[in-house]
Amino acid sequence: RRVLFRSSQVSQIGNDCPSAKTTMEENSCISLAGQQTKRDFATFYGSLRSLLRQSAEAGGRLNSSQEDWEHYAQKACDAIDSFSRRGTIRPSAVAACRIQLTRSRMQDLDALYFTTLHH
Repeated sequence: RRVLFRSSQVSQIGNDCPSAKTTMEENSCISLAGQQTKRDFATFYGSLRSLLRQSAEAGGRLNSSQEDWEHYAQKACDAIDSFSRRGTIRPSAVAACRIQLTRSRMQDLDALYFTTLHH
């Protein structure tokens, strides 16, 4: 019943692409990091959902909060996209936004559901 938080995601904060030397390398690397973060979140969230399956209400409320979070994350990263629209770093900036917010969401859910996830 125990689900471990993806601490590997947290340890990557600020360290996703340390060897990227060019904007093209950064964009490519951060894209891969974003894909891994998305997969890790899906695994984490799926495990949490399965632990909450005993309560349809709790699961439904979690899903609702996730939909709201997705809307928030999209808006926040749209703002980054608008800000960096003319720059070559734009893809990296938008991907980094999504990575950061997803990692933060995992941390928040891990803390909020700590007893459920770790006992």
